[in-house]
Amino acid sequence: MRLPFHPSHAYTIHELQADPVTILKGIEDDARKRFGDKIQIDLVSKVKDGKLVADQALIAGCSGGTYDNLSEAATILKGKSIGNDYFTMSCYPQSTPVYLATTRNHIAEELLEAGVVIKPAFCGPCFGAGDVPANN
Repeated sequence: MRLPFHPSHAYTIHELQADPVTILKGIEDDARKRFGDKIQIDLVSKVKDGKLVADQALIAGCSGGTYDNLSEAATILKGKSIGNDYFTMSCYPQSTPVYLATTRNHIAEELLEAGVVIKPAFCGPCFGAGDVPANN
């Protein structure tokens, strides 16, 4: 999982689950060093009862939007729903050929049925272009 503001802010899910407050506090501190008062950030408030609560998921980029990753996500979400608007999820296949393969092999169908929004392949999601966090 990559967290905001720098590629070095990458953690495994297990690392993040083990100590979310310390990790998120470190990201906040780094943001203040990088941007000063230009940015107001409160990631620690996303921790409830010791667990990180997510309101958005994104599978994207040259390394993230792979056929295998999208296929695995479809398998995990098969027959399930991402919810009713509190949580959003978008997928950006890494290339048009990957997008076509997910369509031909019904992977896109499984993701769409679960409520995932599939976006076109383009360079941008890794640095925040294309999706914005939920309001509030």
